[in-house]
Amino acid sequence: MQKVIIVNLNSREISTQFDFNEIEIPSVNDALEEGYSVSQLIPVLKQADVTGYYSLIFVLDKSEK
Repeated sequence: MQKVIIVNLNSREISTQFDFNEIEIPSVNDALEEGYSVSQLIPVLKQADVTGYYSLIFVLDKSEK
């Protein structure tokens, strides 16, 4: 079984408080707790823009036992 989760992030908000900041993504955490594992993490690259938004695509797999 496979799940795909697309996460949109704003790098300006992440980097305004500290030089480094960690975030957790609840939908990905939920899937991991359900027994899925991350098989691919795909960054969506686009031309530079002023918004600072970017996306990550998580491809998750779960073996059917």
